[in-house]
Amino acid sequence: MKYIKAALFFLSITFTGLLFAHPGHNVDPGFSQGLMHPLSGLDHFIVILLVGFWSFFKLRNFWIGPLIFMLGMTLGVLLGFLSLSIEWLELGISISVIAIGALIFFKQKISSFAGLFLVGIFGIFHGLAHVEFLDFMHKGLFSESVADIGGLLLGTFLLHLLGVGIAKMAKKSISMIGSGVGFITFIYGLFLMFYLI
Repeated sequence: MKYIKAALFFLSITFTGLLFAHPGHNVDPGFSQGLMHPLSGLDHFIVILLVGFWSFFKLRNFWIGPLIFMLGMTLGVLLGFLSLSIEWLELGISISVIAIGALIFFKQKISSFAGLFLVGIFGIFHGLAHVEFLDFMHKGLFSESVADIGGLLLGTFLLHLLGVGIAKMAKKSISMIGSGVGFITFIYGLFLMFYLI
């Protein structure tokens, strides 16, 4: 329970980041930049939070979903370091919002394996997005870049934990709440996608 409280505290002190729609970053990397990135836009926030939420009620071992996402995110960051750039990256992130909404809404009809595969892809997209908007490895800022990745993973872990905590607290009504959350997230993802097209 104390871990959930820590995640809630983290969310409360950084909640203002949700008021912006992923503004990007134009400063050098660092631990605080990485820590704040999961809150840099509602799209990031929703996907990361709901991966934890989905994992709690769909997976026998709920920690596997967040682990797969964070491994995918780390891979995405490494690919970004190699200068991989995807023109439709923001569209991919919008699709991840749609997909996590669908995973939650259709939880009984989508296999855990397929869900975990999608979660890993989500992580890659969000890791790539982080590198796209930060001046990584510039001016020899190697240690700062490593600290940034540490902050990114910590911030992501705390949001996953918060999602798990919310699902745990709503356990008795998880089916109804999940359907509502999944539907709203799916619609929001469609709105983001059509806005980008």
